[in-house]
Amino acid sequence: MKTLSLFDQKAKVVIGSAFLTLALVGAISYRGMAVSIESNRWVRHTHVVLEKIQDLRLAWESIAYDSHEFTLTGKDSSFEAYRADALRAERDQETIGQLTVVKGGVKPDQCGGVKVGQ
Repeated sequence: MKTLSLFDQKAKVVIGSAFLTLALVGAISYRGMAVSIESNRWVRHTHVVLEKIQDLRLAWESIAYDSHEFTLTGKDSSFEAYRADALRAERDQETIGQLTVVKGGVKPDQCGGVKVGQ
C-alpha cells in the first residue's frame, strides 16, 4: 500500500510540475506578444510621422517655387498655388505637432517603458 501512495504522490508532483511549466511558458509567450504588438504600434506611428515630415518638406519646396514664380511672372495662379501650399504646410505642421507631443509633458525617453498618454 505504501508504494501505491508514494507513486500517487510522485505522479501528482510530475503532473503539477508539467502544468506549472506550461503556465510559465504561456505567460512568457503572452508577454512577448504584448511587447511585439506595442513595438509594431510605435513603428507604424514613426512611419506616419516621417510621411508627414516628407509632406511638409514638399510643401515648403512648393511654397518656395510658387513665390519665386509669382515674383517673376506676377500670375495670380502662382499666388493661389502659394496660398494652397502654405495651408497644406500649416496643416502638416499641426499634424506633426499632435503626433509628437506626449500627454502630461513627459518625453518618450523619460517614461522608462511606461505607456504614456494613450
